[in-house]
Amino acid sequence: MFSAIMKNRKGVTVVELLIALFAIGLLSLVLSSFMKNSGIFFRRSTVKTQLSNESRDAMATMIHFLKEGQSQSTIVSTPVGGQIYSQIDFKLVGSNIPYRFVRSGNQLIMKVNNRTQILTQNCSSLYFTYPSSEDATFIQINFDVSLNSDPNRLEKIVGTQIVRMSPG
Repeated sequence: MFSAIMKNRKGVTVVELLIALFAIGLLSLVLSSFMKNSGIFFRRSTVKTQLSNESRDAMATMIHFLKEGQSQSTIVSTPVGGQIYSQIDFKLVGSNIPYRFVRSGNQLIMKVNNRTQILTQNCSSLYFTYPSSEDATFIQINFDVSLNSDPNRLEKIVGTQIVRMSPG
């Protein structure tokens, strides 16, 4: 008799329905957690790539012009109210046009003959030093860019480069 009832049965029981709903809920919980974490990872990697590109471009610009600069015309100084040694003034070989790299707030600025170009708006630190007191043709650039990718995380790229300027 029991087997005859089972053969005529149509539909699902409440227990089978609850098991299916539990499985769907568990799967959606896992997928939502995965999606949230992949979104955070994507934002962080995008910010890191942006900072890396900004810092590489800014450092390349500074190196390019400093290599062409006259070491005798170079002055490393501290701007009023600014970070110590975060300004460098110089002239290119065979030129009288003044060049300046300076950190102002979070901006790294290049000034050429009173024209201003912002190299990055995420500069957290910049200072110029002479790595050797015996040879003033070498300038060391210490440069950091940083940006908050989310409220709990700070992304930072640090760069240091030594550049040899022209002695003439």
